[in-house]
Amino acid sequence: MALTSLFSQRFRKIPLRIVLIVPFVLQLGVAGGLIWYLSFYNGQWAVNDIAASLRNEITSRIAQNLDASLSSAVRMNQTIRISVERGLLDVRRPESLSSYLWNHLRESRNVTNIALGNEQGEYVGADLRDTGRTALQLADPSTSFNLHTYDSGPRGERRELLNAAGQYDPRKRPWYTASAGTGKPAWSAVYKHFADPALQIAASQPLYDRDGVLTGVCTSAVRLSKIGALLKSMKIGTSGQSFIIERSGLLVATSTGEQPFRSVAGRQERFSAAESSHPLTRDTSRHLASRFANLNAITSMQQLDFYVDGQRHFLQVSPYRDELGLNWLIGVVIPERDFMEHIDDNNRSTALLILVFLGVATLIGVLTARWVIRPLERLNSAAGLLAGGELNLVADDGRADELGELTRSFNSMAQRLHELLERLEQRNRELSSEVAERAQAEERLKVKNAELERFTYTVSHDLKSPLVTIKGFAGAIRKAMAKGSFERVDADLQRISAAADRMNILLNDLLELSRIGRVINAPEPVDMNLLLQDVAAHLAGPLENSGVRLIVQPGLPMVLGDRLRIAEVVQNLLENAIKYIGHPTGPLITFGLREDPDGRVFFVQDNGPGIDEKYHKVIFGLFNKLDSASEGSGIGLALVKRIIEVHGGRIWVESSGDGTGSTFCFTLSQAP
Repeated sequence: MALTSLFSQRFRKIPLRIVLIVPFVLQLGVAGGLIWYLSFYNGQWAVNDIAASLRNEITSRIAQNLDASLSSAVRMNQTIRISVERGLLDVRRPESLSSYLWNHLRESRNVTNIALGNEQGEYVGADLRDTGRTALQLADPSTSFNLHTYDSGPRGERRELLNAAGQYDPRKRPWYTASAGTGKPAWSAVYKHFADPALQIAASQPLYDRDGVLTGVCTSAVRLSKIGALLKSMKIGTSGQSFIIERSGLLVATSTGEQPFRSVAGRQERFSAAESSHPLTRDTSRHLASRFANLNAITSMQQLDFYVDGQRHFLQVSPYRDELGLNWLIGVVIPERDFMEHIDDNNRSTALLILVFLGVATLIGVLTARWVIRPLERLNSAAGLLAGGELNLVADDGRADELGELTRSFNSMAQRLHELLERLEQRNRELSSEVAERAQAEERLKVKNAELERFTYTVSHDLKSPLVTIKGFAGAIRKAMAKGSFERVDADLQRISAAADRMNILLNDLLELSRIGRVINAPEPVDMNLLLQDVAAHLAGPLENSGVRLIVQPGLPMVLGDRLRIAEVVQNLLENAIKYIGHPTGPLITFGLREDPDGRVFFVQDNGPGIDEKYHKVIFGLFNKLDSASEGSGIGLALVKRIIEVHGGRIWVESSGDGTGSTFCFTLSQAP
C-alpha cells in the first residue's frame, strides 16, 4: 500500500502527454539509440585525431609566416642603425634620407612603412600605399612641421605634393616613444596611420651619437591588413578561421578579411575579438573569455572544444612571442562539420531507420494524447498568459461537458480582470506624468531663483560703489562751501562726475546684457572669413599701437547666427587679448578652428601671461575683473558668454597661468 501511494505521488508530477506517449516509444528508443551511439562514437574518435593534427599544422605555418614578416622590420631597423653609427646617414638632416628609405622599402616584401624622426621634431618616411605606389613623407622646417606627402620618382626623388596634413611631431608618435623611453629596440602598440584609415604596428630602434646621446628613432612598420592577408591566404578546411589577438582581447588580424577597427564619428576605434561582426570569431573569443579569466594565463598551447548553436568547434590557442616583447595569441578554429560530412551521412542513414520505427510508435501516442489533453493545454496556456498580464481568451469549441463549462467561466473572469488592469495602468501613467512635470517645473524655478539672487547681489554691490562715492564727495563739497573754502570743489565735482559716468557705463552694460536673448536678429549664414576681415580692420589701430601681430587661419567655415552678435563676440575676445597680452617677445594673437572629439571649436589664442585655473569660471561672471585697475566694467565676458549660449553654443578658457598664454574657445552651429 505504501509503495502504491509513493508511486502515485511521483506519477502526478509527470505531464499527462508524457505518460500517454512514453510507453509506446521507450523500448524502441533505447535499442535504436544504442546502435546509433556506437556508430557515432567511432566516427568522432577519428575526427578528433584529424582536427588536432590540422590545428597544429596551421598554427605552425602562421607562426613561421609571422616570424618572416615581423623579423623583416627588425632587420631593417638594424641596417639603418649600423649605417648611422658608421656615419653613412645623418640623423640631423632627415630630408636627405628619402631616397635611402625608398630603396629599402622597395626591397622589402613585408614592411609597409620605413621612417626616421629626430629629437628636433623632424621626420622623413617612405610609405607603401594600398594602391601599390610608394609615397614619400616629410615634416621639417621647410614644411612648417606639417606632414607633406609626395609622389615618388623612379629613383626615390620627391615629385608632386599629394597631401598636406596637419602638424606632425614624431616624438609624440607611439613608434617613437616605444623605444625612446626605454632606450632599447621595441615594438610599439598598435596605432593608427597618421594619414590613412589603417592600423599598423612598428618595430622601433633608438639612434645615438658617439657620446651616447639620443639623436632620433627609426621605425619599420607593418600594416595589420598585411597580416590579415597572410591569414586569409591559408585555407583551413571548408569554413575554418584563424585570428590573432592581443592579451587584452583586442583583435589584430583575422582570416575573414574583417578590419580590426571601426569608423566611429570619423575616427578609427579598435575593438575586441568578442565584438567582431563575424559570428565565428566573436563566439570563439567569448568562449576564451569565459574559459580564462585573464588571457595572460595562457602560457602554452591549448586545444579546446566548444559549442555554438549546438555545433561543435575545435579550437587551438597558442602564444606568440618574439625577442622584442611582442606577446600575441594565435587562434585556429575549425567547425566539426568540416570533418563530419561523410560520417554524418552514415549516422543520418542509421538514425533515419531508427526514426522510422520510432515515428510510427510516436505518431500513435501523439494522436491519442492530443485528443485527450488538447482542451486542457489551451486552458493552461491562457491561464499562464493571464498570470503574466496578457489577455488570451480560450476558443469555445461548444463542448457541453465539464471542460466546456470551465472554458466559458475562465473567459468571463479573464475579460473582467483585463478591464480592471487597464484602468489601473491608465491612472498610473497619468500620475507618473503629473509627478514628472511638477519635478521639472520645480527644478527650473530653483535654477531661475538662484540666477536672480546672484544677479541681484552683484548689481547692487557694483552700483552701490559709485553712489557711495557721489554721496561722500557731495558731503565734502557741502562742508567746504559752508566754510567758504572752494579750493577742492572742482576736484570733488570731477570725482562725482566720474562716479556718475561709471554708473552710466554699468547701467548701459546691464541693459545690453538684458537684451541678449530678447533682441536678436533672425539667424543667417555668416562667413567667418569676411567677419574676421571686418573685425581686424576695426582693430587695426589698437593692433598697431600695441605691436601685436594677428594671424587668422584661412578657410574658416560658415556658421548660422546673428552676424552682429557674433562680431561682438569676436571683437570682445580680440580686444581682451590685445589689452592683457602684456609684453612678451613677439606678441601674437591667433584666431582659428580646430577639430575636437565633440565637434568644431573656434579659438582665440595669445602668448600673454595666461590665466590661473582657479579663475577660469570666475572671469565669465558679471563685473568680475582680474585686474581691478584695468579699464572697463567687467561685463564683457559675461556678454560674450550670454551671446554664445543664446546661439546654442558654449565658451571656455584653456590656460595654465604660467606664462604660456590663454586660449578662449567657443562653439557655434554650422551653416547648412
